[in-house]
Amino acid sequence: MSHDSFIYYKDEILSHYNRQCVYCGQNLSLQETELDHIVARTKGGKTRLSNVVPSCMPCNRKKSNNPPPIPIQLCFELTRYRIFPRVQQLIKKARGNEHIT
Repeated sequence: MSHDSFIYYKDEILSHYNRQCVYCGQNLSLQETELDHIVARTKGGKTRLSNVVPSCMPCNRKKSNNPPPIPIQLCFELTRYRIFPRVQQLIKKARGNEHIT
């Protein structure tokens, strides 16, 4: 994938998730966004839209190659129906707006 294609791909994913980290809700610029593999590449995960989400660096490092927290897994399923922002707000409120634990 060319650099330009990758940047476009990354921006599309970021836009789909309202330019926020899926784990803590922090607003992200394109430059600070890391693409996290829900199923880590080290565990057979592929780089495709259904397996990649935007993350801030602290959350991505903390998650490492582990599965996401259970409520977040539910969010990934709900994104197909475009109700993710509301679910993310609930999780953000429940977590006190902190990075994943």
